[in-house]
Amino acid sequence: MGDLLFGSTRPQAAAVRAAVRAEAQAFAARVRQVYALFCAATPEQREFVAGEVACLMHVSPRTGAEHLATTLALHAQPRLLSSLDLGRIGVPHALALLSEVEHLTAPHAAAVLAHALGEDAPVDEHGLLDRTPGELRAVAKRAAIRLDPELARRRHQAAKKQAGVRGRPGVDGMGQVVIDCTATEMATALAAIKGRAAAMTYSDQDLTQGQKEVAAFLHALGCDRVRVQAVIECPVERAADLAALAGAPVWTVDVRVPVAVALGLSDHPAVLRGYGPIDADQARALLPAADLVRACVNSTTGEVLTADRPVRTRTGACREPFREQSRTAGPGRDGSDQAAALRAKLITMATSGGTLPDLRTDGYVPSAALGRLVDLRDVTSVFPGDLTPARRCDRDHRLPWPLGQTDQDNLQLAARRWHRAKHSGWTTRALPDGTLRWTSPGGTSYDRRPHRTPPPPVPPDTALPPLPNEN
Repeated sequence: MGDLLFGSTRPQAAAVRAAVRAEAQAFAARVRQVYALFCAATPEQREFVAGEVACLMHVSPRTGAEHLATTLALHAQPRLLSSLDLGRIGVPHALALLSEVEHLTAPHAAAVLAHALGEDAPVDEHGLLDRTPGELRAVAKRAAIRLDPELARRRHQAAKKQAGVRGRPGVDGMGQVVIDCTATEMATALAAIKGRAAAMTYSDQDLTQGQKEVAAFLHALGCDRVRVQAVIECPVERAADLAALAGAPVWTVDVRVPVAVALGLSDHPAVLRGYGPIDADQARALLPAADLVRACVNSTTGEVLTADRPVRTRTGACREPFREQSRTAGPGRDGSDQAAALRAKLITMATSGGTLPDLRTDGYVPSAALGRLVDLRDVTSVFPGDLTPARRCDRDHRLPWPLGQTDQDNLQLAARRWHRAKHSGWTTRALPDGTLRWTSPGGTSYDRRPHRTPPPPVPPDTALPPLPNEN
């Protein structure tokens, strides 16, 4: 009966198994080629090999560094490479085992792998080990603890020092906060969040249980008191004169909103720092509590050409999630007055005229206004695939100073590693379309195209939509 129902799938099943073996063998071959690339680099250039691996694989430098680290770790475990070559294990199996042994001493790792890949382990007719990656990981984990319990305790103490918090963008305007902590701390934190959520009284009765837990967690952290900065992108044809603002302080961008979106004339997406595109409603909801910044952009290419310093006056406050946190609006500060004040400020930004300033600096260090412009224009490090934010980058001279000037045409953001790479044989060159071409010491070139989005236009003589309570 099985043959009658599913006999036609046998060729496809065989092809999938063959592809799994081919993937394992190709992965092992890539490991050897990347290792050869690493060995070919001079000692002073090896620090930057991860960047070239990232360029070759079209991934971020961080992912390239992970691939290089995996390559070096796998090359130190010839038993795993041999098993990949033979098709005895697949790539997920090899990576699962590697994660369990790469931090062990060489003799300990060899003993654990010998146990996990022992001759008594069943192998299916096509050569693949008849265990899932999770099963192999569990076998290796138990073996590592059983073979040396004291070393396992020391590793756990060292692992606790790697605790931290990071963000992970999701879909549909959502994201995750990932906290690496001990299992006990995880259980305690979850219990505390659920308990606090159950004890709070919410102003919005339609919140789901998950939304209540998130709101309680953010309130406990004080996230409802965090300042927001909104960069309002306006066409450069109406740019303001910024010559008097050269001494302004450096600031951090939180959200970038095209002026047409801020005024409700467009639903194009905005950009939230550390996340990416968000929908127009989410962006507009941030504006009443934001410090506003005007950035003048080329309406055709989207290139940022000027940037005002922040206007540190706010038109309102974020809505508190809990009843006891709500405020009563005072005279002249009700919702309609706040919305009118915000709209008036946005209209002024969108319509005031002026000239483009010359922010060239005679010395090596750019002025605050020039640095602010470069930070907002580049946003992140301009090495291919690198997303290091502006606040952690150097303002690097493409042509070294004093041969190259300190101005917006010769400055770029570069993470410290890629800034230093230019002193070890890497070079950069700007192409006419804004693309930055990085060339490695071996002569291979890699391009970083500018991340620009032309803003939606504000048509002349556009009538603004009325406020909700306007007649």
